[in-house]
Amino acid sequence: MLIVHAGNRIDPPDRSEPRFPTSQVSAVAQRVGRLLDVMQPAGVVSAPAAGADLIVLDEARRRAVPLHVFLPIDTDQFVRASVGDHDAEWLRLFEAVMDHARDDVRSSVSRGDGEAHTDWYLEAHQGLLAHAVELAAGDLVVALTVRPPAGEIPHSATDVFADRAGRAGLIVLTVDPRPT
Repeated sequence: MLIVHAGNRIDPPDRSEPRFPTSQVSAVAQRVGRLLDVMQPAGVVSAPAAGADLIVLDEARRRAVPLHVFLPIDTDQFVRASVGDHDAEWLRLFEAVMDHARDDVRSSVSRGDGEAHTDWYLEAHQGLLAHAVELAAGDLVVALTVRPPAGEIPHSATDVFADRAGRAGLIVLTVDPRPT
């Protein structure tokens, strides 16, 4: 079984309604870690954005689960748009995950053919899902999301990913990043 993941980024300080507050990073990491311990996936596919993506990839790395990092756009553009806008700890985690994915013979880094523009992250979902299905080679693919389980109005990018994964016939699991 392979896990394909998409999740919410860390809330900016000015977000009025919490979706993934910084205070929940440790709790989410613990829940994701327990989930990986139980599921014991053959690999995890995710983009490496600050927030849920890097948490899932790092928890998999800590458990020696192969990482399949998917960069939907050029690495420098991705870092500027999805990692560099948060504190230096996220950049350090990005580098650790990327180094591991490049150095571990069971892991991989692949790049989509997207271009950085307003909705590149929404277009990336199709590439992420297709990459996971290809890597699974007929084995079960489970979509993991880190987002409020009821979704949001308007839908977040992670809600859109969950909808696409469900329409593709995947089982979709959700970890709620909000305080309980």
